[in-house]
Amino acid sequence: MVQIPINKNKEAMRKDPIIKRHFISFDGGVRQDASYQRPDRYSMVERISKHSPIIARGGGYSYSAASFSEKSLVVDMRCFNRILSFDPQSGIVEVEAGMTIASLLEFATPRGFWLPLLPGYPEITIGGCIGANVHGKNPYRHGTFAKRVVDINLYHPVYGIRRISPESESEIFELTCGGYGSLRLQPLAGDQTVTVQTPVQNLAEGLEVTRQASMQYEFAYSFNELSPFPKTFGRGCVIGSEVLSGSVNSGKIIPKYFPITPESRTRLPYSIWGGWRTRVIEHLYWLLETSRNKKKKENLFQFAFPFAANGKYFLFYGRKGLVEYQVIIPDENVETFLSAAEKIILDNRMEGVMGSMKLFKGRQKFLRYEMDGVCVTFNFARTERTLNSLPRLDKLVIAMGGLPNLIKDSRIPRDVVVACYPELEKTRNALRNYDPDRLFRSELSERLGL
Repeated sequence: MVQIPINKNKEAMRKDPIIKRHFISFDGGVRQDASYQRPDRYSMVERISKHSPIIARGGGYSYSAASFSEKSLVVDMRCFNRILSFDPQSGIVEVEAGMTIASLLEFATPRGFWLPLLPGYPEITIGGCIGANVHGKNPYRHGTFAKRVVDINLYHPVYGIRRISPESESEIFELTCGGYGSLRLQPLAGDQTVTVQTPVQNLAEGLEVTRQASMQYEFAYSFNELSPFPKTFGRGCVIGSEVLSGSVNSGKIIPKYFPITPESRTRLPYSIWGGWRTRVIEHLYWLLETSRNKKKKENLFQFAFPFAANGKYFLFYGRKGLVEYQVIIPDENVETFLSAAEKIILDNRMEGVMGSMKLFKGRQKFLRYEMDGVCVTFNFARTERTLNSLPRLDKLVIAMGGLPNLIKDSRIPRDVVVACYPELEKTRNALRNYDPDRLFRSELSERLGL
């Protein structure tokens, strides 16, 4: 197996551009060898695209295998990471797909702008955010990432470069995203946040407080304990936060941190999470959080990306990895869902670690993870007991009219997607109409029969 270090030896790559590389989904559930190239100019992309099939890749932070397949050439887009233009009057910035969220914030915040819709990790690329239509920490207020996109330059080997937008070629815009595009930034009042933490004793209380916080604060979500012990299950806190008005630091707002990659996340041979160890860590964290001031000031970056400074959370899952089970449940069914899900987790002793809830608002179309309801997330250690119990949660989600997040679950079966996404077949037909040879394929698209 040949591997090459990132950002090194580009000249060697130009001479022998296609290599073999081992890929791992961020949750550790899919591992495959595939052909790989990291181009650094558009002419190389045009030559690469003559290979069939291919798939574009950014930071590789998708929990499902959305950016690689053993049957495809993986094209790493991270060399395409430039700011192409910026209009301070409109807040519209044009960037390449390989730019990371952290780099965009470094550019925008000293100029008095920012992107309020931020995913969970700073090394995620803009192309990945668009392709997965990610959400942030209050999707009830901010919606999903596609709402920030003005237009996109989309490249396809057959059609060349097409500029698409929600108004022009809207179906293609909503089907797939790629290339580089324009985003609308938002004026930034300051680079500090004030955060209020409210302790909760169970999931039901956490849901009620999260609902209130979503109306009151710009950002609102919960953290909940999921270790399978009835007395403490669901205990946690609800986070409500606002950006403080004041001066914006003209220097760097990004503190030093050590990025975790899908490969480095698997460094530990075993999982720290599980059984009594999870219970002890959660209890210590509970004591620490409840002893602190309920209100605190934080750097904007530290608030937006708590796992950048706490990467050990992911490392602790070890080589086998984790399962992130994320669904939107219609508001009228969410109390029933939480009660039934708690029973499934406790009865089957699933290795739960952490959960989260946030309100969601949106219109579901194609395979977009977007609709009105409550976004519920469960993180589990990837064990045989957990994997054997997940079909019970799948059946519950279907019965509740829920919507699973395809980008967060590398094992979700196609029959569950068929039951939950009414436009799956419409999506498949539209993709094949636009791309009849299906030149772009990933393990995820193959598994779903797209």
